[in-house]
Amino acid sequence: MARYLSRFRAGFTLIELLVVIAIIAILIALLVPAVQKVREAAARTQCTNNLKQIGIAMHMFGDTYHHFPPGEASANDKSFGWATYILPFIEQGTLYDRLSAEYTLFIDPHGLKDPNPNTIAGAANYTTKVQPIIAQIIPTYICPVEMSPMNHPKSGAGKLNYAGCLGTSNDGGNGMADGIIKRYREKVRLAEVTDGTSNTIIVGEMRGWDPVRQATDAATGQNYGSNQRYFPTWCGTVALDDDWDAHLRIGGDGSYNAGGAGNGQGSPAGARPINSIDPTYTDIRGQCFGSLHEGGANFCLADGSVRFISENINLTVLQYLCSKADGHTFNLP
Repeated sequence: MARYLSRFRAGFTLIELLVVIAIIAILIALLVPAVQKVREAAARTQCTNNLKQIGIAMHMFGDTYHHFPPGEASANDKSFGWATYILPFIEQGTLYDRLSAEYTLFIDPHGLKDPNPNTIAGAANYTTKVQPIIAQIIPTYICPVEMSPMNHPKSGAGKLNYAGCLGTSNDGGNGMADGIIKRYREKVRLAEVTDGTSNTIIVGEMRGWDPVRQATDAATGQNYGSNQRYFPTWCGTVALDDDWDAHLRIGGDGSYNAGGAGNGQGSPAGARPINSIDPTYTDIRGQCFGSLHEGGANFCLADGSVRFISENINLTVLQYLCSKADGHTFNLP
């Protein structure tokens, strides 16, 4: 009996211990990818819900004002954007009212007033009242997989992970953009979406922070450094340090900068593929839809439905989906 107890106290042999460790390692190796997939699925579901709320808010805004919100509510690029004007319809009415009280002369969902960013940013109440308001992080506007920073590096404005669809061209402010959410106080009515609301993108995902863009813009030669060009904010571009139309995006093979360089992925010049990863051309990368989800990005169509679109989608098809009245339709699965 004593000999038996002695052997029992000795515990596991080295070989037995190694076998147990190996089994545990195998189990962990199997478990980690499964956990990651569950997290990604949960993140995509939350992102989908965010876009559904935004889609509903777009239509509630339309029912109230008889047009979709303008991408920018003034005749220049420094103004409140579409995400500001749908705040009351995503249960952020208190925030919108506070903002309206401080921007009485500039905020107008009809786009009839012309904000002057120099006057706004230079106002006595900007630092004490306005800046804390636009610094708010709104959960509906943030994809769960988004990374920090959550505020603009200089102005402090809150991040936005969803972009209004300009269509297939930036248009340079000439009023020719063919999407639903347009620049320069232009407004689109539901009746103008003649391709059908289920065939037209109104809002899509965009990356809110991309360290690769901390580089020199090939088009302008300007180095943006840690301030990064195209840092999107929900308030639009009312702060002087926010980029001009970072809350808007182009889909497909647009005409804007069509004579410029390609995107490095075999796409033609001017193309805006989903999740473009070329670090050289910040202008192209800054204006394409994209996400941190694997394989594509979520998009809200004008009927309020949400679809996950592959980054490998044919660019011509993407172009059709981004234009509201080009006569082409394509039914997503």
